[in-house]
Amino acid sequence: MSRYTPAAATLEAACEESVDLTHPVHERTVRISTKGVEMPDLEAIRRGIVERRAELELELEPLINELSLLRQISRTLDDAVTKPAAAQPRLPRSGVRRLGGPRAPSPAARGLQRAEQALELIGARPGITPAELSRQMEINPQYLYRVLPRLVKAGKVVKRGHGYTLAGEVPPGVATIRRA
Repeated sequence: MSRYTPAAATLEAACEESVDLTHPVHERTVRISTKGVEMPDLEAIRRGIVERRAELELELEPLINELSLLRQISRTLDDAVTKPAAAQPRLPRSGVRRLGGPRAPSPAARGLQRAEQALELIGARPGITPAELSRQMEINPQYLYRVLPRLVKAGKVVKRGHGYTLAGEVPPGVATIRRA
């Protein structure tokens, strides 16, 4: 008696006239006659398996290449995330210099540009408040609270109430008294 396996049954069938097969769970034995049964062509089976394997490898090759690329990208990103901040290159504070182009304006130069922009808007709308200025300039109002006092100190603008006017101008609706 032999345990039932397809390969063992096939080989035994080729060698004997009958084979006893025992079911692995039920432990029942069955005698099968092998007269007239031809031995399968093992070489044909092997060729079929080799051909199918080659087909599957061709189908999987692009996926394997993509997986390899994704693993490489993942490792690169992991290295970039875990690299200490001190090892990463730092940009200069004044901005990035473009090849063949001018430097980005320094913070001091940007401050002068903002001051000039504020002077233009104050001249166009005397009595304008810092909140209105910041909306029109599209900047944070806190920044104007640094720029405007400098303009007052320089004598370019005058603070009247909550608003600002150019020095020497009187906002509309404000009465002036002339001394004789």
